[in-house]
Amino acid sequence: MAGDEKTAADGGESILQDFTGWVREFLARRGLERPNGQMLFSYRAAKEEYLALRAMFAERITALQGDPWVFKQRAESACFVLYAAEWWRREYAGGAWRWLHILESIAQSPVNLDVLERSAAVEWGLRAWGHLPSGAGKRYLGAIVANGGLPLQLVAKGDGAISRLLIRGTRQAQQFGWDAARLEAFFQAYELELVQHLRDEDIYRLLAMVVTTVLDLRRQYNLAGSADPVGHLDRMRPDWRQAFPMAVDDKSAEPLLVGLVKEAAREMSTAAAYPVIATRTLRESAQNGAFQLVLSLQMPATIALESLAAACDISADSIPQSFSMEAIGSGKLALGEARQLLGAQSQVMLSARTQRVVGQDAAQEHMLVLRSTGEALHEAVGIPGADGLDDFQPWVFAIRQSENVLMGVGSCRVAEERALLAVSAEAQVIADSEDSQATVVGEMQDVQPARRIYEISGSVSIQLDSSRFFVRTKQVAGVAEQLLWRGTRAPYSAGPFPVYQGVPHLCRLTADGLLAPVHPKDIHWVMPMRQGTQVDSPKGHRGPIDAWLVEGGMRVRRFRMALVAQDARVRFRSGDSPREGSVEFKGWGFSQLDTSAELTKRVEVLPDVARWELASETKPPAQIGASVVWPHSTLALRLELPFPSSGGRFLTSNGAQVTKGALLPLKCLPELRAQVFSRNPEAPKRYTLMLELAGTVGGSVVSEHAISLDKQGFGELRLLELESSVRGIMCQSSSLDARLNIRIYQAGSVIAEMRLVRYDAELETKGASMTLSEQCLASHGVQVIEQIVLEAVPLLTSDAGSKLSQSMSDGVPVGSWPVAQLAADRGPWLVYPAVESSLQLRPSLYAGFAIGTQNATSIARLCPLGQAMSSEEASERAIEIEAVVSAMSCDLDHRSWGLVRHHYQQLSHLPLSTLDYWRAIGRDPRACIAAVLKLAGGTQLMDRMRDELGLIWALTPKAVLSEVLALLTKTWARQFNVEEHNSLVHTIVKGEFPQLGLGDTVLQSLVDVVWFESGIEHSQELTSRVARMAATSPSALLQKIWVGEDCLVQRFLLRQHVDDRVWPCTGLANDLIHIIQANEPAYASRLSAEFGKRLVWMPTAGQSGPHSKNLKEDVANAPLLAGLLAQLCTKPQQWRTPEIMSRLLRIRSFDPAWFDESCRIGTLIALSLTAPQASHHRRAPRPAEVG
Repeated sequence: MAGDEKTAADGGESILQDFTGWVREFLARRGLERPNGQMLFSYRAAKEEYLALRAMFAERITALQGDPWVFKQRAESACFVLYAAEWWRREYAGGAWRWLHILESIAQSPVNLDVLERSAAVEWGLRAWGHLPSGAGKRYLGAIVANGGLPLQLVAKGDGAISRLLIRGTRQAQQFGWDAARLEAFFQAYELELVQHLRDEDIYRLLAMVVTTVLDLRRQYNLAGSADPVGHLDRMRPDWRQAFPMAVDDKSAEPLLVGLVKEAAREMSTAAAYPVIATRTLRESAQNGAFQLVLSLQMPATIALESLAAACDISADSIPQSFSMEAIGSGKLALGEARQLLGAQSQVMLSARTQRVVGQDAAQEHMLVLRSTGEALHEAVGIPGADGLDDFQPWVFAIRQSENVLMGVGSCRVAEERALLAVSAEAQVIADSEDSQATVVGEMQDVQPARRIYEISGSVSIQLDSSRFFVRTKQVAGVAEQLLWRGTRAPYSAGPFPVYQGVPHLCRLTADGLLAPVHPKDIHWVMPMRQGTQVDSPKGHRGPIDAWLVEGGMRVRRFRMALVAQDARVRFRSGDSPREGSVEFKGWGFSQLDTSAELTKRVEVLPDVARWELASETKPPAQIGASVVWPHSTLALRLELPFPSSGGRFLTSNGAQVTKGALLPLKCLPELRAQVFSRNPEAPKRYTLMLELAGTVGGSVVSEHAISLDKQGFGELRLLELESSVRGIMCQSSSLDARLNIRIYQAGSVIAEMRLVRYDAELETKGASMTLSEQCLASHGVQVIEQIVLEAVPLLTSDAGSKLSQSMSDGVPVGSWPVAQLAADRGPWLVYPAVESSLQLRPSLYAGFAIGTQNATSIARLCPLGQAMSSEEASERAIEIEAVVSAMSCDLDHRSWGLVRHHYQQLSHLPLSTLDYWRAIGRDPRACIAAVLKLAGGTQLMDRMRDELGLIWALTPKAVLSEVLALLTKTWARQFNVEEHNSLVHTIVKGEFPQLGLGDTVLQSLVDVVWFESGIEHSQELTSRVARMAATSPSALLQKIWVGEDCLVQRFLLRQHVDDRVWPCTGLANDLIHIIQANEPAYASRLSAEFGKRLVWMPTAGQSGPHSKNLKEDVANAPLLAGLLAQLCTKPQQWRTPEIMSRLLRIRSFDPAWFDESCRIGTLIALSLTAPQASHHRRAPRPAEVG
């Protein structure tokens, strides 16, 4: 037996040597001595190499004879990672992907591989190739997916979902100028078209990489308009196929690649002249014969300010520096945020995602509104392609390779050979010739009324009652028309057709994105009835009317609407109490007004005016409905109006009113809105929304926001528009239990109130169980309680966690989870909600013994951070954790990083403040940078640290970045046992350190400078950026920010907050000046000598008179002074106190955009002062006071 063990051991060592040699030969065949940091699919491993790896691992597992598999060499881990990536791209054919499948491909018998050992091997292997997992959740498997590229077997399905989405994404990216991030968002928006197990951010990233690759080829080799783009590429760059993140060695992907290149070569017009474009498609679902209508809203990356203003029918001057965009259909859909870019181009950057609406909602009209701090900047305007679909006429969709696109409503011509026709069940579809076909292929049940789907070709006619429509395929005119009615819409929601004040005009969206009017002679106005008579003068018409678009003498499409007088109005008046009011219609001309009996006090309809008096016995509803009918028509129009009460309330997205004083989780923020009414012109009132967080350092944090009223006396503020302010305030409390009070004030009195917290509900400890409170059980249904998932993880070690089982009573969940099975010797345990849990409960601690009573043996096995967290006294624990965090920031291989990474993988969906050490990290700039690098968290982690810990990345000292860069270089050199200047080390560092700048614009400038000064290879673009910063004169920066009517302080700050009465004003600016004087007197003297009073904003006294205090002074000056301090002060502890940072956070939450811009200028001035050459041509400093 001993001999057998020796033989197995010898064989294992031999195999390990084989791995080392295999990697060396693998690289040598590619002309490399060591890995160069490229993605693994870029090495293009051959099939023979893949099979050789499989055989080596099979032999390795056989030699183990059932013993645990322990990776003993870096080369073995590197081979394992490479094999896993190759398995993904060669073998994965769909379904859930798991490590088990990869292991089963190596050996038929079960492999004894511990989960933690596997994770360590993957990380070790990725490091060997110059990569890291991203550090959250299932990111180890995700790193394999990203490095493997797109799965070959799925790509080979040329007519599959991946191919269709890639073709569509390529087309959209060209049309709207999307970058990789917008493409990832596009693929995520269409995730339902992918199988369940491809709905992952790593897949979206790979798909975006395919599109950006083909567009790069288009630009580099001038493929636009080429008749034979594939042949051109083959001549100019024969290996162009190798640029894509997919296997191409067996030609399976050739049809897709050829299709992508041909799509990219098409001449594509841009749509940057309109902010939102809508496209409707018909998607066939997995259920055979079932179809679904989909409306997609796409936005360009940028748009000219004048184009945006013209599209919204407002002046460019009325568009603020930052605003949000919203689509209004059956509900309100947030499209994204927008911001004017600095410079003479007057461009607006749209940070928006592709939005999709399905079913009946997709058939309804969607309109665009720009909003700023709750106020609509204009009346809603139409979106090209998003007009309401007529429920009577046929809908025609062209069948294309990537999607079925709506080409027209009514009669139309289609360029494609085949089309899909959606008609009501009563319609007769007739093939007009022998070579024409019309075949039923399915139905669409999610629209009203349901529609039958035909596949047609040739010439087909559709008979509907007395109307006849024609559809012809294989026609010359086959461009999908995007039509838009422009005119004044009557306020408030109306259906089933829109209401216009006066006569609107119809426009077509041209190829260059502009709106061109349709000639009036091509519009026939008729009464909305069978064989309706023509209306010669629509200007004098009142009520429903049909507008027919005529082409070639034939009516091809009907638009139904109602017309009222140009000066028609709806007026509201509040009553003697909030439960009473009245609505008055003037210039509408209707003859009948049907209303709700329980809300109606009296209705009076006269020829020129109609009055509706309302009274509610209980609390009035937010919205009221009325139906109106005109004399000449039986068609009724439904109106949705706000109840004309005076007051305010908080509402959810479905219109439900929030109970006064309710406690809601922070995740509900996008669904909440504040709504106020003040419709009595005799007594107008001021309404404000107040955010208040108590219990912070330096007292309560307060932020005030005005709620603007429209002409009808109605105001609404979506809390999502205040997200930056809400998060900026919440991050000022390190408590997991922080509560943000939100109140609506009317003339100084509170009329509505609610509170936001970080979680849905709390857990209570009852004996050996964690339970929900009776209140929580009563407020949620059985299904929600049943879907709560709780897990537990040892807090002080990297041991695996455990899933808790909920107790049941007669098959009904009771909201109680026994925890007695959690081993006390592994405690304390953190009990927390899983990612998929229906409610995110407050994490709670459970221990079989009190913290601080572990024996010496159990403490000794803990890492330093675990030992610090086990301290009994809270104050002592905080001091010890801070000391360990400081040591970790100086050592990226510190043992405690393993515990932090383990927690981040398991608990990344919880608030960072759940764990004490994150607060210590947030107070140490070097630890913050180290954490982002060590956890590979990227911008996602940086954003969370900003929003949850109150971190201001812009105040990171340049010296800290230089220290961390040197530390990172030494760490990788030590890992590979090479010199710090080794090219592999530089390649890996180049892939990690510059990414820090993506999380903040000011930090980006600092990272650029540090990287440039490091001497490591950098791009010409980086050199240009650093050169521009160095050439910028501090005096010019101060002129730009303070001087003139169009300076930055006027544009970005003062004009944006002209109505704000509450400004953060604590004397911070003066305190920061004194700190500079006390701690950096030499720099203080230079600042005073060179800039004097020009350094800060002094509004009242001017440049020569005495200074006078202004309540806006702190907001204006503190960010710039903080930017100076961050770079000039050699002892950060002298000014980065909790009290000062809290005051800075209040200013940043007041206006983040201004804070960042002002801080950036302070940083640039500081960099100019600390530059080596700065002292050679400046006069000697003399003692003086700054400002």
